[in-house]
Amino acid sequence: MKFILSILLSALCLISTGQTIVSTTPENKNAILEEFTGIYCVFCPDGHYIAQNLKYSYPNDLFLLNLHTGGYATPSSPNDPNFIIPENDSIATLSNLAGYPAGTVNRYQFPMTQGGGTAMSRGDWADAVQDIISQSSYLNVGILAEHDTLTDYINITAEVYYTDSLPIDGFGFGILLN
Repeated sequence: MKFILSILLSALCLISTGQTIVSTTPENKNAILEEFTGIYCVFCPDGHYIAQNLKYSYPNDLFLLNLHTGGYATPSSPNDPNFIIPENDSIATLSNLAGYPAGTVNRYQFPMTQGGGTAMSRGDWADAVQDIISQSSYLNVGILAEHDTLTDYINITAEVYYTDSLPIDGFGFGILLN
């Protein structure tokens, strides 16, 4: 009897600690559009408009990040806001950014990217986003962050659910096809 009770309690523990914040249903990939911008960029408002319209079209599948970088982001007077984050320059350098506004989608190198990097003109963002979100994902990821205001700690819970197998190379690393 104790053995059966032990098995039932073990099963109950496994059931109660299953997937709670991530879906177990196979889904397509999400897209992240990193837009390189600055406060003095003349054409950047058009880039923001395009990015926001894409977000309206794909509200649950597209995430936008505006990275202030380069000469257009440098404040020219003490009263100007300074949105520069030094790491943004590193990301822009890796993208082979050729002009503003530009963006990179999932840091993937599409045929229309600039200078052999991942940055592309604002007119190409829609095609890149559509390409990414139409692809099946190998796994679903869910993240939940809870801030405890009394202790000033953030508790972050992450869950991953594999929905498909990932091809493995000869060294045991997953091969991402896109």
